[in-house]
Amino acid sequence: MFISIPPILDTDGIKYTPLGKANAFKHSLENSSQENPKPYFNLHINEVNNSVSSYFNNLTKSSTLDLISSQELINLIKKINTHKATGPDDVTNKAIRMLTLNAVTHLQFSNFPSKFSMPYLRTLPGCLENCSCAYVP
Repeated sequence: MFISIPPILDTDGIKYTPLGKANAFKHSLENSSQENPKPYFNLHINEVNNSVSSYFNNLTKSSTLDLISSQELINLIKKINTHKATGPDDVTNKAIRMLTLNAVTHLQFSNFPSKFSMPYLRTLPGCLENCSCAYVP
């Protein structure tokens, strides 16, 4: 079954042919997954690195980080924009926003549900039964 795709605007004009549309998608994917062009703004990177290094170098062994209260945490959670992209932990902002006061209290006192500490193991099919690569944890 053939599905007609409408014309696509590429960097060098509108693409009407299937090959032109495919190339437009290809170039778009290639451009979106490339490293940022150099030169980087090294001054800002150096300032951040110096600030972090200075902070950790000036910590004494007895000093501790400032703790926040449960209410401060709840207030920060309420400010989270659910329409933004996830962070490096891949936890959606909507999921974080759904944390309740009860969950925050449990986290504060390290009372974790027993299901959090139960490991779930799933066996993955290997290549062959007699092959050493079939034994994958």
